[in-house]
Amino acid sequence: YRWEGEICKDAELLLLIKTVRSRFDSLKDVIIDLHPYDLPEIIGLDVCCALEGYLEWVGNEVQSITNNNQENNMIQVASPAPDFKLESVMPDGSFAEIKLTDYRGKWVVLFFYPLDFTFVCPTEITGFSKRIDEFGNLNAELLGASIDSKFSHLAWINGDLGKISYPLLSDLTKQVSREYGVLLEEAGIALRGTFIIDPEGKLMWQLVHDTSIGRSVDETLRVLKALQSGELCPVDWDEGKETLGKA
Repeated sequence: YRWEGEICKDAELLLLIKTVRSRFDSLKDVIIDLHPYDLPEIIGLDVCCALEGYLEWVGNEVQSITNNNQENNMIQVASPAPDFKLESVMPDGSFAEIKLTDYRGKWVVLFFYPLDFTFVCPTEITGFSKRIDEFGNLNAELLGASIDSKFSHLAWINGDLGKISYPLLSDLTKQVSREYGVLLEEAGIALRGTFIIDPEGKLMWQLVHDTSIGRSVDETLRVLKALQSGELCPVDWDEGKETLGKA
C-alpha cells in the first residue's frame, strides 16, 4: 500500500496496485468465511497458490511497464540533455562535484568510455586532452565519464594515464550512462558515446559505437564547428568550406 502514496507516479502502475489491493481484500474475506479447523490443507494450498500465481503476474506486468517506460524515455537529439550531478577528478587532481547545469552558456562535449586501466580508452582521453585549447577556442568544455570511481580515475591519472586537462566524471551508480543510452546492462560498462550539448542544455549531436573502436577528435571538432555555424553543412564539410546557407 505504501507504493500508492509514496513511490508510484505512473498512472498505469497505480491502477495495477489498486487492482492488487482490491483482489487481496476479496481473498481476505474468503479466508475469514472458511473455518480453519475444517479445511486446513485446502485453505493453505488454495491461498498460497492464488497469491503466488497472482504475484507472479503482477511482477511480469510491472516489468513490462518498466521496460516500456525505459524505451519511451530514450535520449533524443533536439531534446534537453539529461542533467546529472557526479563526483569527478579535476585537472589539478582535486575532487569536485560537477553538474551539467554548471556549464550553461557553454558548449559541452561529453564522452563516455568503458573503463579505466584499459587499452583504447587512454588513447582517446589523452587525444582529447592534447586538443583542449581548440575546444576552448570554440567556447566548449570537455567532460569524460565512465562507471569507475573517482579514486580509480585519480590512481590512473597518477599512474600510466598522466595529467588530463579536463574533468573525468565518476558514474559509479551507472545511472547517467543508462539515461544517455550507452550502458551495456549485462557487462556493466558504457559504450563509447559522444554527445555535444549546446549552451542552453539541448542535445545537438550524439555518436555511439562499439567499445573496440576509438573515436575521432577531428570529427568531434568538425561537427562542433558545423553546429556552431548555424548553417546547412553538406557532406564532408569542414571549416573554411562553403555551406548551403541558413536553414
